[in-house]
Amino acid sequence: MPGAFSPSTRCSTPTNSPPIWTPSGRTTSTAACTPMTAHPKIDPVTGEMHFFGAPMRQTQLTYHRVAATGELTHSLPIALTDQEMPMMHDFAVTTNHIVWLDLSVVWDRESQRTGFPNWSEAHQPRIGVMPRDAASDREIRWFPVRPRWAWHIGNAYEDAAGRIVVDGISGDAAGWAGMTAIFRGTGDPRGVGHLYRWTLDPATGQATEQQLDDIATEFPTVNDANVGRPHRYLYSPTTPLAPVGDNLVTKHDLATGARTVHRLDPEIVSGETVFVAARNARNEDDGYLMSIAHHRTRDQAALLILDASDPGRPPIATVHLPRRVPYGYHGHWIPDVG
Repeated sequence: MPGAFSPSTRCSTPTNSPPIWTPSGRTTSTAACTPMTAHPKIDPVTGEMHFFGAPMRQTQLTYHRVAATGELTHSLPIALTDQEMPMMHDFAVTTNHIVWLDLSVVWDRESQRTGFPNWSEAHQPRIGVMPRDAASDREIRWFPVRPRWAWHIGNAYEDAAGRIVVDGISGDAAGWAGMTAIFRGTGDPRGVGHLYRWTLDPATGQATEQQLDDIATEFPTVNDANVGRPHRYLYSPTTPLAPVGDNLVTKHDLATGARTVHRLDPEIVSGETVFVAARNARNEDDGYLMSIAHHRTRDQAALLILDASDPGRPPIATVHLPRRVPYGYHGHWIPDVG
């Protein structure tokens, strides 16, 4: 078949799939035996895979880099200064840097009992910029930012002025309280995140923050060819914590500020929208958006395929699946399998 769409949900110890990741079917080192983020980044130019592990009972993470051939080429322990481990679910890469988000949600003692991180007023939020080939965590430059949380990053890049631009979904203390209540089965779903941009200026040591949209959204994605490079378009579904009836798939044009929305049935919730490039694509948005959509009352799943250049149009295809796919957050397209 030409490809496979795979939903996934959690962080775990890394595993490898011989036809996909490595010619040899294995890595050549055991140094990667740490937890693994659910969001590894593959450089579209070098083919390298970047990932990290962040045990919640420790105050450090470990950065790893795997060559396109499958060898683990770099591992770097990174000490974090606080007594409580920050919730670090995602990160970002640029052409020359790795970006770490050490924000206001932490794994404190209560979290170790409940399994869910908590907002901390005492934790000093910051974003770190590290050279890709850093030999020590002392090479990380930390930028203080406003108190926020962030599950997911859409992309990051270096602009013409040498600043680091990071686009992701973020919220404040009230948003985290609402999200926590929903995950625990109580509360109001209005606590949500929105699309934000952080711009980190190495020349001044300052970080600026800008809200890019007022839609409650999550799981931002871009064309994989733009990972770590400048992007114009970013795609995201409405957060599943948003009120019923606001179920959208949104295309954000970050050059003009315009947005295009595909409005779903009020009972249908989209998972992460994965960009699949068209053959012989000429433009950044020349391709398809794929998502596992879940019908809440019928308990059914379908693969939704939209035109990425204009997702406001009716779906190109809706593939009703013969079995229910458990509602998950993430997915990935793997071309040329088998």
